[in-house]
Amino acid sequence: MVTVVWLALVTVTFARVDTWPDFFKAPSVEVSDDSSTFDVDIRQTVLENTFESHDRITVRYNDSLQAAEQVVGYELVNDHVLGTTDQHLDLSGNYSRHGRRWSASSIGFEWSPSFLLHTRDSGNGFLGTIDMGPIFGVSALGVPIDFRGGVTGRKWSDTLPRDVSTEWLDMMPSDLGFYGGLEVGDGGARVGTLPLYLGGSGYARLIERTSRLSVGNGQVLFMHDIPSGDSVFAYLADTLAWGHERFFERGTYVSIPERLAHSVRMAAAIKGKNERTIAPAFVYSFVQY
Repeated sequence: MVTVVWLALVTVTFARVDTWPDFFKAPSVEVSDDSSTFDVDIRQTVLENTFESHDRITVRYNDSLQAAEQVVGYELVNDHVLGTTDQHLDLSGNYSRHGRRWSASSIGFEWSPSFLLHTRDSGNGFLGTIDMGPIFGVSALGVPIDFRGGVTGRKWSDTLPRDVSTEWLDMMPSDLGFYGGLEVGDGGARVGTLPLYLGGSGYARLIERTSRLSVGNGQVLFMHDIPSGDSVFAYLADTLAWGHERFFERGTYVSIPERLAHSVRMAAAIKGKNERTIAPAFVYSFVQY
């Protein structure tokens, strides 16, 4: 059991630098009936021995009948000391069409191909994964509920030669399986007129030989403005995971044995009102694994 306590005094300056924890931010559920966005995020870090580049393009489209999102993400980590390079490509996206018969429903399809390549002097490692399947959303009493499920597959090798041929790609081990998920509240739905937000999610995946995983999460957020202009916050999240998993670590396919993991996060905060672009805040956070 590991317990982590975080105690911090946060100051927000010029109203543009916000170090406020994400779990204290109320989810935004207002979506325009007609909107399109094109976001580009480029982050590069140069250290003494490493170079990192995290680039992401996200295209979103939404109107009264349909919604779509496509992500193109590329990450590069180059370690000059170890002589290794890690590259990751994310091409996930989704498309949904709003129901004509039930205005609060939607049905669509999601896909998430992902590729990871690890190169080193002794050889290369590769991991390719793809999840694809239908998605379905409804709204009950104003609370969004999303269902998803489909097929998933992996293809990998941690002994890939530097010169890869088509025959070698065909010889890579591969596994197929299924996944399913449920999300209630879209990160947190408000309970009537109360300053209370509830959310929960569940996910299960079964892939032959490599993965059998079940995860459940529930969260509660309370946020209220008091007459003085200050705000009080309280947060509780509980996560339970069971199963076993294999993942890629520095070009090697590592297996985690079957186990049960439980974590709890509790947090409370007081955030002062803005005074000349300065907002003092006191945050207490407690995490137990």
